[in-house]
Amino acid sequence: MKTDMTTVHWDHTYNIKIDGVDQHRVIIYTQLDDRILLCGGDKFNTAFGRYLDEIDGVWNGTNGWYFSTEDGKQKEVFSLLKRIHTGDVPPILKEFRHTSSEKDMKKMCQKIYGGLDEIFKLIPVEKDSFIISSSEGETIFYFNRSEGDRTKGECVVTLEKNRKKVEIFQYMYV
Repeated sequence: MKTDMTTVHWDHTYNIKIDGVDQHRVIIYTQLDDRILLCGGDKFNTAFGRYLDEIDGVWNGTNGWYFSTEDGKQKEVFSLLKRIHTGDVPPILKEFRHTSSEKDMKKMCQKIYGGLDEIFKLIPVEKDSFIISSSEGETIFYFNRSEGDRTKGECVVTLEKNRKKVEIFQYMYV
């Protein structure tokens, strides 16, 4: 950890599963220049970084977050840490972090396109429809509907390819 700290202000080990690690030690140092430094380790810093940033934490580029001790910032930091401890603030796990590169985005789009291609193979050439009902309402799939055909509900998705069209309408019970 950092060596330009003056004193350890707070030290706690969190028992939270983050990316396969169950325990994360968080240390807060008080520094001479009226700020504190929260050091939580790579996984902790990454999983809770968005929240630390939202309360005006400044990432030091290596292992921690600086916070001013003015204007109640220290109170906000400890409030957040308490909420993390009680589980009110969940970690942002690796699979939900925004790490998509342009290459990842392209792969995802190709996968979606391939899936849509499979869907269009199943769509009949003639007009047809089917309904999925639940206690909240109905989802109606219209295949090759023309503008004059009656519909039920509100259109939420329209897909069209090679003269085949599927429109998905939802009708919610009131």
